[in-house]
Amino acid sequence: MGKSRSSLYGTFIGSITIIGNCAILSVLWYGSQLVINGELSTGQLTSFVLYTIGLSANLLGAGGIMNNVITAAGVAEKLFEYMEIEP
Repeated sequence: MGKSRSSLYGTFIGSITIIGNCAILSVLWYGSQLVINGELSTGQLTSFVLYTIGLSANLLGAGGIMNNVITAAGVAEKLFEYMEIEP
């Protein structure tokens, strides 16, 4: 059970990290095109990048919460097993 939880958590965190990094890269790429074309200022691009980094960090924070939920489910399962044992 522990290996499957670790595997699930690793997959989840890996996915969230890749999504966050792709979002930052996309904002930088598209924003740089807009800056080159004069449709966006460098200050506005910086703001968008900082917002994207903040969003990415919050997604990773949600991953930490997900880890706690998975751990609590495992502990609850084990606790219920112990409660069923006759003394």
